[in-house]
Amino acid sequence: MGNNPKGIKYKFLENIATGDVAFEVYGKDLPDLFSNITRAICAAMADPKSVEKKEIRMVKISTQKIEDLIYDYISEIVYYKDAETLLFPSAEIKIKRVGKNFRLSAKLFGEKINPQKHKLKEDIKSVTYHNLKAVKTPTGWKSTVILDI
Repeated sequence: MGNNPKGIKYKFLENIATGDVAFEVYGKDLPDLFSNITRAICAAMADPKSVEKKEIRMVKISTQKIEDLIYDYISEIVYYKDAETLLFPSAEIKIKRVGKNFRLSAKLFGEKINPQKHKLKEDIKSVTYHNLKAVKTPTGWKSTVILDI
């Protein structure tokens, strides 16, 4: 299965594990996949439409496996949520292959958490390697992600 035929960028999965949030995310290419991961994470924590793009944070990661890149990328987003109380509904992503490594450069756009403004949902603690996978399909990329809450 490639991109969701209805044009959905991500979908939450029910009954995966207690105390977790799981989602499938789709992208026409790797930057699109990571951009949609950003949206899904924000949607798990708050209504992305309520989060403005007032703050920018840069993230740079280099790994050999796409799954490690996803894990490290989500870990950075969770770090900013914990350390600076930031939510990111969108990102500009660049990924290139350098030798055996994938190099990600991301510009995250968001704002500080405001409980009166952002109808808060889950508090993500971390990403897990449990069932973490990324698959290249004929129409793009698909990934499954489970987050600890």
